[in-house]
Amino acid sequence: MTLELKLLDGLKRFSDRIIEDRQNRRNLNPKCLSFGVDFLDEALGGIFSNDLILYGAKTGMGKTALAALTAVANAAAGKQVHFFALEAEPNEIERRMKYQILAEMFFKVLRKDFPSIHLNYMDWHYGKFEDQLGKFEEEIELLMESLFPNLWTFYRTGEFTPLDFEKQFLAIKDQTDLTIIDHLHFFDMEDENENRALKYTVKKIRDLAIISGKPIVMVAHMRKSDRKLKQIVPGLDEFHGSSDIAKIATKAITIAPCPTEEGCGNRWPTYLRAAKCRVDGSRTKYVGLVGFNADLNKYEPNYYLGKLNPAEDEFKPIDSINDLPYWAKSARLMNQRA
Repeated sequence: MTLELKLLDGLKRFSDRIIEDRQNRRNLNPKCLSFGVDFLDEALGGIFSNDLILYGAKTGMGKTALAALTAVANAAAGKQVHFFALEAEPNEIERRMKYQILAEMFFKVLRKDFPSIHLNYMDWHYGKFEDQLGKFEEEIELLMESLFPNLWTFYRTGEFTPLDFEKQFLAIKDQTDLTIIDHLHFFDMEDENENRALKYTVKKIRDLAIISGKPIVMVAHMRKSDRKLKQIVPGLDEFHGSSDIAKIATKAITIAPCPTEEGCGNRWPTYLRAAKCRVDGSRTKYVGLVGFNADLNKYEPNYYLGKLNPAEDEFKPIDSINDLPYWAKSARLMNQRA
């Protein structure tokens, strides 16, 4: 009796993969997407095919705002973006985007006509400025319709499991350029062991990114603060749940406010940490100190680049251009020429 051997699915000659890899790399750059924040685009090179990217921060520290900025930046560039808002209330993402446009219009053009208004997101959210600014919203809605015909949102109204997401993603994988999940800890898990369920979910989502060749950005909670640790910006170990969450991701960004006693008005200094970059670990040495403009509800383009000290309780800015990494030097030179 002859025993017939069958090659395993996925087993391929090494030399064939070398040729395949070069072609894949040549296709990467045109597919590069933006984080919507200059520091992250420069430090991490952008968002590429197969990426599974984590955004992490404590509650109320800007995770959804960053995810919304990423969605807007890519949708405005003509990319198909699908946003799964598992935590947000209905229409919250659209509302945040509308406010950004209204605020920019107000502070650049309308402010002189309404000097008594102190425009801010919360008061506007609850309808405080409807009598004065409501008429401008119709104009903004038409603008948004023309700017974002390719941005899709999903809001959970009941149970939504990782399997539900998988089915939805497989249905859109040929159309989407970028999928955003806000966020991991709002999936309804079928496994009572939370850490095991989270690991399974992240691994499944990473597999979907690889199979489809489409990047996925996923927001996640951080652990409660350990009073013994004085970290000013969370690291990879601080993602809530299994430590494998960060290990599975290709890139990870953590967010934390910069405590300052100086008056900053409506510009909040914020630390953005490039906590993981699987392709180039040297980029994870750096932290950007970026201004979050609360008037416009978005990050400002300029930033201070620095590193954390060994105890990670102090930010050390890089003052000399000679000490900047090559990618930061290149960005500065390009900005000067512009």
